[in-house]
Amino acid sequence: MASLPPTVYVRVPCAFFLRFSEGNNSITDPNTFTVQPALKRFYPNFLTLEFVPFENLHTTTDFWIPESNAMAGRIILTNKSNATRQIKLEVCATLAHLNGQSIVPTQQQLVNILAGQTSGIAPVIFMTGGPQHGPGPYASLLLDLELGPGSTRTLSFAQAAQDTIPEAFDLARKTTARSWPAEIARIEMTNASQILDIRTGDNDWDAALAMSQQTAQSLFINNGNHLPYPSCVQARHIDNGYSHAGDGTDYPPAWNGQFALDAYYLSNILHGTPHITKNLILNFLHTQDEDGEIDGKPGLGGQRGKIFMYAYSCQHGMEILSTHRR
Repeated sequence: MASLPPTVYVRVPCAFFLRFSEGNNSITDPNTFTVQPALKRFYPNFLTLEFVPFENLHTTTDFWIPESNAMAGRIILTNKSNATRQIKLEVCATLAHLNGQSIVPTQQQLVNILAGQTSGIAPVIFMTGGPQHGPGPYASLLLDLELGPGSTRTLSFAQAAQDTIPEAFDLARKTTARSWPAEIARIEMTNASQILDIRTGDNDWDAALAMSQQTAQSLFINNGNHLPYPSCVQARHIDNGYSHAGDGTDYPPAWNGQFALDAYYLSNILHGTPHITKNLILNFLHTQDEDGEIDGKPGLGGQRGKIFMYAYSCQHGMEILSTHRR
């Protein structure tokens, strides 16, 4: 499971996409690629796509979420043809800002970046390789690449959001400097120890079973000092997590506490990580008061649902705890 640090999650309506150009041809729509993107591996905070935007230009992209306010990407281009090729690669970005500024080309410490302002935070996009600002309709970072026959070029970029542009730039640059092989190896080892590899003979079922486990793993969040162990939410989307109150007490039902039924449901999916469901039970027990009552929905912001635990939840808890002791 990818554990996220205790923080206040802020929605940043920022989107980015890649643009490939060769000669007079430019392409951004994956549906028009020579070979459309295919998902090759996925974990709660990481995925790999493979595709071919132009004939014989094999491309692998990795996307990784190392922490709640940073995203990293790695692009591997391989020229499978017998000719030297001139490829333009752009990372383009848009920002639906709220009382701020859209994404614009700018510089930080003489480095070309993209930056904006929205809702009191500053998203910044940084790219390795010394990019220029692109000339297209969208703000972009552009690299002119010369790829010889059979050659490969690897580039990385990162988007970070902090209170100020200098802080976000520093985080984005540090994120791209992290060792991708080491980070991927760590993620794969964690995944191998926590996810059951189920083979049914039906590829669709295999994918559904694998995805359900990965999705369930991503629902857990470290939530600071209110509960002793990571708690779960019901969804992880761009609209989830931001608290106008600043402490999570105004979260909607999908985020305002771990519910007993959710704990029971997750325990039937995460068979490879019994300690996670055990920790959910311990979170419930943490709310027990002097009268012995246990709250049925303790929240991420310290709130209480003020509902009793179901009788079956107690039995389920005993089963989980006894299984974990074996």
